[in-house]
Amino acid sequence: MVGPCLDRGEIALTSFRQGRRGLPLGLLAGGLPARQRIAEGPRVALEVFGPAEARRVHQFCARNRAFLAPWEVERPEAYFTELYWREELVRSLERFELRHSIRAYVVSVSSPGGPLCGVCNLNNIVMGALRSGTLGYSVDEARQGEGLMREAVGLMVTYAFERLGLHRVAANYMPCNERSERLLASLGFRSEGLARDYLRIAGRWEDHVLTARLDDAAERAL
Repeated sequence: MVGPCLDRGEIALTSFRQGRRGLPLGLLAGGLPARQRIAEGPRVALEVFGPAEARRVHQFCARNRAFLAPWEVERPEAYFTELYWREELVRSLERFELRHSIRAYVVSVSSPGGPLCGVCNLNNIVMGALRSGTLGYSVDEARQGEGLMREAVGLMVTYAFERLGLHRVAANYMPCNERSERLLASLGFRSEGLARDYLRIAGRWEDHVLTARLDDAAERAL
């Protein structure tokens, strides 16, 4: 169903309320791409969006609001407005260019301009000796059970290892989230323990199972 879909945009609501002062000047001065495709599979592709795609993102959030609420942090009303996403997608592009995080949208290869299939984020990217990142993902309610998120998460993991040079990708889920458990296990993620009261989800502190996958190719090269 869904894993915690958090990224640095959660703290951007303060900047949003302050208006355009919160936007990076370099991006405001130049042209912004509508979308950048970073990975593609047989059925879905991962795309990084600019503000021109704010309406599609807003529509995804609005129609999945009740469906995703039990699995995500509490969202303020501003999160569900198109104006918020027009500004947040600018900040998201900046974080992508700086390799701080990647907010990628899951689109259908056969209908790339249609309704979004989901979201797949790679957050908290750290290079240096750590070389790690943390996954977050959510699927459109109408596209559950089709295997699209397995393909999308697999694309993001490959991108993290082969394009970013990460060594470790983490992904955490609530113990009751059996779909995330099966999805991550099928992609080679291994459980590393249980974190008590790890995240405040839907107004309650929730335990999370900690999992990770390592870049096996890098291990074999040593």
